[in-house]
Amino acid sequence: PKMRKLKADDKFSSKQIMRDDILSLVADSPEFKFFIQHANHHLDKHGHNKPKARMFDHALWYCATGSQWKKWHRWIKGSVRSRTCEEVEAAISF
Repeated sequence: PKMRKLKADDKFSSKQIMRDDILSLVADSPEFKFFIQHANHHLDKHGHNKPKARMFDHALWYCATGSQWKKWHRWIKGSVRSRTCEEVEAAISF
């Protein structure tokens, strides 16, 4: 209910909050590459035929700047099956 109320407010931007307040704190961390690759590997491997890795990556893409996404996409490609990478690219009209 609180998120719906925030979404109804024209001044609220979940993308801006994620980008400016959350990702900005971790995106430059040396461990962020490991986090993205580790998360993708395990979501892809143990997703039980559900698009968990694709959904995770779609959320990253939504919040990323263009230059961040180019870098993160390379990390993702190296950590998931090619089929999963194709699903990610299709979901974001790559």
